[in-house]
Amino acid sequence: MNTGNGSAPSETTLKPGSGPAGGAAPPSDDTAKTRKRKPTTEEVSHGRFFLAKKEASGGSPALGQEFTQEGEAMVEAFRTGGTYYRIEEFKPVADFASGMPALKKDPVLKK
Repeated sequence: MNTGNGSAPSETTLKPGSGPAGGAAPPSDDTAKTRKRKPTTEEVSHGRFFLAKKEASGGSPALGQEFTQEGEAMVEAFRTGGTYYRIEEFKPVADFASGMPALKKDPVLKK
């Protein structure tokens, strides 16, 4: 408790939820400005989405109707009691930056 003479240490009271024991404090302005929303799967997706044909035989996938977004394919597969495929296409690229050649994959974006 502060007696006013400047020699005694001041006493600090924490309100519930304002410190480490009471929970996390709200983010500062600096933190809120630097955080970025993570892109959803569909925003970064370069895949194509197809319903699976039920009459497929021999273990080979047979592609049915194509959808532009995975969510649409998922809903339709659920509605019909079927399944769907997600197909992604990649192009192999040689990377010589580390001195050792390495193959990397680059997604092929749909047009």
